[in-house]
Amino acid sequence: MNKVTTPVARLSFPAIWEPQSFTNKDGSKTEPKFSVTLLFPKSKEAELKAMKELAMATLHEKWPKGLPPNFKNPFRDGSEKPDTAGYEGTIFVKASSSRRPKVVDMNLQEIIDKDLLYAGCYVRASVNCYIFDQMGNKGVAFGLLNLQKVKDGEAFGITSKPEEDFFDSAQVAAQQGVDSFGFGANTSASTPAPSDPFAL
Repeated sequence: MNKVTTPVARLSFPAIWEPQSFTNKDGSKTEPKFSVTLLFPKSKEAELKAMKELAMATLHEKWPKGLPPNFKNPFRDGSEKPDTAGYEGTIFVKASSSRRPKVVDMNLQEIIDKDLLYAGCYVRASVNCYIFDQMGNKGVAFGLLNLQKVKDGEAFGITSKPEEDFFDSAQVAAQQGVDSFGFGANTSASTPAPSDPFAL
């Protein structure tokens, strides 16, 4: 059967709710598609066996004599993207579809809250495999069927955490009774300086 379920992966660059198109090197736009990039630890490469067997069977069906020129491997080394968060030490695979995938949680309940699916959480996907041969590039690619969120993870791209930004919350809360902003016990308004350009 032309379908497998992937091992647990870290989600990257999700385009799950709205299809996205990309710009080719020649300036043309690709067909808008729903897509995800799945990050698998290199240390667990053996778990990709089913995906690789499906890709190999699809490849041999089209090119039984071996790899064609300009063959594009769907399994890529995370070292290709040294400046992208989460890719170090991984194998990444992209899966896409013109149809929006169904997204469910671990109880198989459909997820409709868009904020629950984000780059950095952990997912599994059901995928199929197909041949592509366009613009001189040949290879096999994975189609995205359905997606399951397994658990939360630290979101990619978050460079600032609330607990770091507001570390002095207790001190600020203690000052509210005597602060200069007019909150709490001290409700008298201060008179702005005549030269204050921001006076209300």
